[in-house]
Amino acid sequence: MNKRINTVLAISVIILIAEIVTLAIYISNGVKNQHNNQNQSLTVANTNTQNQENKEIDIYSTHGPYDFDNVKQEVSLSISNHRWGVVFENLGKYYVVINSENKGIFNNRVFDFKVTDKFYGFKYSKDGKWHVRINDDDYGPFDDNVKLFISNNYWGIKYYDNTSQHDKAIVNGKYYDNYVSQVSISDSFFGIVYSVKNQKTDMNSFIMLNDKKYGPYPFSWTHLNINNDAWLINYKREVNESVVLFNGKEYSLDLGDTYLENCNIYSSDRWGCKYPGEDNSWYVVMYENGNKKQYGPYGKFADPRERTEFIVTKNGFMLNLGNQLIINNDEIKSKIIKSDISYIQASEQHSGYFYKKGKESYINVDGKNYGPYEYVNNFLLIGDGWGFNYLKNGKAMILINGEINQNAVGNISIDENNYSTGYEKEGKLYVKIGKNKK
Repeated sequence: MNKRINTVLAISVIILIAEIVTLAIYISNGVKNQHNNQNQSLTVANTNTQNQENKEIDIYSTHGPYDFDNVKQEVSLSISNHRWGVVFENLGKYYVVINSENKGIFNNRVFDFKVTDKFYGFKYSKDGKWHVRINDDDYGPFDDNVKLFISNNYWGIKYYDNTSQHDKAIVNGKYYDNYVSQVSISDSFFGIVYSVKNQKTDMNSFIMLNDKKYGPYPFSWTHLNINNDAWLINYKREVNESVVLFNGKEYSLDLGDTYLENCNIYSSDRWGCKYPGEDNSWYVVMYENGNKKQYGPYGKFADPRERTEFIVTKNGFMLNLGNQLIINNDEIKSKIIKSDISYIQASEQHSGYFYKKGKESYINVDGKNYGPYEYVNNFLLIGDGWGFNYLKNGKAMILINGEINQNAVGNISIDENNYSTGYEKEGKLYVKIGKNKK
């Protein structure tokens, strides 16, 4: 009998100890994930990123309803393959929702909201300083000029530090304190361009690319360009020599006393750059499978620092000079469109541009015009999808892959496979997720 009682007591003690340990772990996790946002204490649920990474989002589904300010309609959307998110304002506060889970309430507006498979992030102001949220972690405070970069595998923050009086950076939690001039991030690469003083008190540039250091390079005209397939460094080695390092292979170009600028990558075997000529015209150099082709001259400029855009497209390139657009591809050697070109876009499958005629706005995608509209915003070309927000007859609408969505609220968001939009119904906010057309 005594033996049985002792056994029962021993088991009870073991169960009690297990419950105490479980409670301690629960409290520890709760404290670890507690954030003090805008003088308001919020407990944010701990998120297992790896599990979310493999969890398919519900395609062709609608989420909501959410209470929001349907007069101001301040709504921001973002989507990736396995996660979606929305930020909306209600009663003077801003709510952040990721995959239907509340991630925080903020007294001030949320900016640069983005969701990827592994990360979500945004910036917000608090007590006159900038703060950045990456997943459930806060970074800051930062003084000024805060820029946020997020991909599926990397995240970065570039910011100005008043104490040292130069830009610094953070990438995936690692701090870079030198004179940072550029941060670039894709799913495959992260890169930082920074400078240090040499013995002659001049500045030399270095590039940190996926933790590998390149340089030194002359301070002027050192740039980094990356996408998911490739990376490119262009710099001046001598007065008359411009150099491109593309995926580790060197290309030397004799351009005289000028420089390559605005280089752009389409794939691991196609890239190009534009550069100003001595005749005050623009030229383009393209490489495909290591073979070089030269194009130009195009237009005339009074100052080479005038705003221009250059993009390598699926079949060629586009060069935007502001008052004219040069399109060069397999079908046309060089088509010049004279109009007020606001900006150009390209993805793996599509190319397009936003232009104006008088007060009317238009969008062109793959050679087809859409419009006129009173206002156009958030023009996106990503993977197989494309779309934009627009205003027509005073009504906010969205065009997604050629189809009109009415009662639009917030921005359109597109990734390689999916899109998300917000819409209003009976004063409530809903989020619709769909699949891009193939």
